[in-house]
Amino acid sequence: MTLRHRLTLLVAIALIPPLLLTLYNVVRSQVVVHREARDESLVAARLIAAEFAQVLEASRQLMISLALHPAVPDDEAACAAYFRSVIAEIPIYREAAVIDTSGASHCATTPRPVNPGVTSSVTFREPMSTGALTVGPLRRDPETRAPLLQVSMPWRDTAGATRGVIVLVIDPKEIAQDLASREWRAHHRVFVLDRDGAVVVAVPREGAEDIKAIARDVFPRLASGTAGPTATAGPSTTSDTALTSPPAVTGTVPASGTMTGSEAVPAKGPTGRSEIVGFVPVENTPRGLFVGVAIDQEMALADARRVNKQNLAFALVTMLLAVGGTAVATHILIDRPIRAIVNTARRREAGDMTAAFPAFPSSAEFGQLSTALSSMSAKIHDLLEQKGFLLRELQHRVMNSLTLLSSVLESQRRNVKNPVAREHLQRARDRVGAMATVYRYLYQTDTPDDVEFSGFLKVICSESQNAYAGTHKPTITVEADRLELPGSPAISLAMLTHELITNALKHAYPEGQPGRIDVTLRRNGDDIELRVADEGRGMPEGFQIDQSRSLGMRFVSSTVRQFCGTLTINRREPGTEFIIRLLAATLEARRA
Repeated sequence: MTLRHRLTLLVAIALIPPLLLTLYNVVRSQVVVHREARDESLVAARLIAAEFAQVLEASRQLMISLALHPAVPDDEAACAAYFRSVIAEIPIYREAAVIDTSGASHCATTPRPVNPGVTSSVTFREPMSTGALTVGPLRRDPETRAPLLQVSMPWRDTAGATRGVIVLVIDPKEIAQDLASREWRAHHRVFVLDRDGAVVVAVPREGAEDIKAIARDVFPRLASGTAGPTATAGPSTTSDTALTSPPAVTGTVPASGTMTGSEAVPAKGPTGRSEIVGFVPVENTPRGLFVGVAIDQEMALADARRVNKQNLAFALVTMLLAVGGTAVATHILIDRPIRAIVNTARRREAGDMTAAFPAFPSSAEFGQLSTALSSMSAKIHDLLEQKGFLLRELQHRVMNSLTLLSSVLESQRRNVKNPVAREHLQRARDRVGAMATVYRYLYQTDTPDDVEFSGFLKVICSESQNAYAGTHKPTITVEADRLELPGSPAISLAMLTHELITNALKHAYPEGQPGRIDVTLRRNGDDIELRVADEGRGMPEGFQIDQSRSLGMRFVSSTVRQFCGTLTINRREPGTEFIIRLLAATLEARRA
């Protein structure tokens, strides 16, 4: 991984915590907005419930005032006229009457026949048993089918004895018109339920069917006390609770199956959309009315979700821009300078000493690095030139010394009478001469480190051939692939080849008879193959090179082992072929 990629990855990792924080804020904001929607539904429901409580309290005060009229109930005409005059001034009321224990109506604004069964109704039975104000379930006018809501309380005579109930009939449409005239949000639905869960008031009117569906979903759970765990929604004069899904009722659930606490519960609309419903019982009428405010959850959270999506998209785009900007900036400010320095270093390594390191401001790190590398490269170049000069001088002196030594051995050979000694001195002279030839080639090519071995091999073979003059001069052919070798392995292979050629000249052909020697150098992939073949009389039977007493053969065998190669001796008709196989990697590893 490059430095540029590391820096880009580092920036990306550094941006992960802010991205996670943005995700956390997105999720948290959804929770907060959802909670605010629950609180909003409860607050709106409480406000409407408080207004209904005032209406009921005004109804109670009005019924007390009506019951105290001196004409009630003895002067039927006077009290009925009085009741009608009062009801006519207050639009939310449709009727008023006093009902005695026999079921007979008195002072009624709308005359009704005697109905003994009315004494078994909720609006009669409960006030008589509890002595408190009672709100009955929703009823329909028998003639107009308009919705009606009856409010009743005990009617007592001057002695304090309960003689029946006084009843007011409220017109829910008047209350609905008042609520509808107010400004509500598009996702708000306001409704009032009676003790049985019937919809008394629905705002807006076009959403009545949706409200009925919501009421059918929520009211049974609230009445049965199975709405789920609650969380406090704020202070209230009653038991106020705001619920999360699945909600549950806290507070008291009377035996009649209605709740007394206020709560916000989840519900499903008719189309399956999630709703948040705030329910509040009207104060002082625990068995009468319940106010609900339903908020479409999707619409309530829509703005927050849109903002959260924008924030998340902005965070992702910012992260991508930061990572992309880092990649571009590091490419321009870091990658390019480094590549320029590395390319110059490689050119100088390849021998192009004219390549100059790029110039950067000296105060910058790249400027200091470029200057240091330029100075170091110049010093290394000077040292290499000095090394080359010293090495060439050394090769020259070694070459002269070997030439002198060869001359001394030749002179010594001429003065020795013993044929065996003369032969040994001649072989020694030949080896020294071969080494002198090697050093002369290295000195002339001026490449002490790397040697083009195919040319080197041709020189060795040519010198070996020219060592013999006259009609007995051998014929040495060379076929060699181009091969670059370090200096030390090249010298060893050259001496090995010279030794094999000398061995062929000495043992392959009869004395005085010229012969042919073929030298082949091939490179096949990672293998290097050297062949030296003659057409002479061949090797003796049972010849083993490891058991040979010949110094030359022992030198060949040890050199092959030194380079971890293999030596194969093939018998030919006629002649002998030496095949040496070496690994190029082994020779390259000997580069000093």
